[in-house]
Amino acid sequence: MVRSDSRNRSGSRIPAAVAAAAERAVERPGPQPWQSIRPDKLGKARRLVQDKKYPSKKVLESVAGLLADHLPAAK
Repeated sequence: MVRSDSRNRSGSRIPAAVAAAAERAVERPGPQPWQSIRPDKLGKARRLVQDKKYPSKKVLESVAGLLADHLPAAK
C-alpha cells in the first residue's frame, strides 16, 4: 500500500495518486514483446538452438573476426 507521505530517492514527496498509479502499473504489466512472436517462428528458433551444428563453425569464426576487428579491447 502506498501512503501519502511516500518519498522518492531525493527525499521529495511523491503525491499519493502518482505513487498509487506506479504501484498499479507494476501489479499488472502488459504483454511483453516476446509474447507476440508467432508460434512458427518460435518453433524454428527452438529447433535451431537445439541443433549442435548451428551456427556453423564458419559463421562463428566470421563473427569472432568481426568482433576482434571492431572491439578496442580485443586489439
